[in-house]
Amino acid sequence: LYFHAGWLRLNQNYLDALVQWMDEVLGKNDVYFVTMTQVLQWMQSPTELSGIRDFAPWKEKCDVKGQAYCSLPNACPLSSRELPGETIRLHTCMECPQNYPWIEDPTGDYFAFKK
Repeated sequence: LYFHAGWLRLNQNYLDALVQWMDEVLGKNDVYFVTMTQVLQWMQSPTELSGIRDFAPWKEKCDVKGQAYCSLPNACPLSSRELPGETIRLHTCMECPQNYPWIEDPTGDYFAFKK
């Protein structure tokens, strides 16, 4: 599931419904909320539900050292060929690309269109 904090802030009912649903499904013994990294770890080493609580990669703790890599990202106002006239804001810790990255232009530099 992917949720943007801005969407959840639009209406308190959205957040309330999400929390209620999470509480409901977590009451079942075969439902887990995991990160994308944890999904990949499980796919690389599938484990039966009976042993999932002892799955070593999921027991690793995050040991944060120092300041976060990017505490103040760039807010890049960008355009794209797919949405002419629209400004899309991309938050990134990297330099702003020339254009909004899109399916045929993943780097935002129109590389796929240069011949």
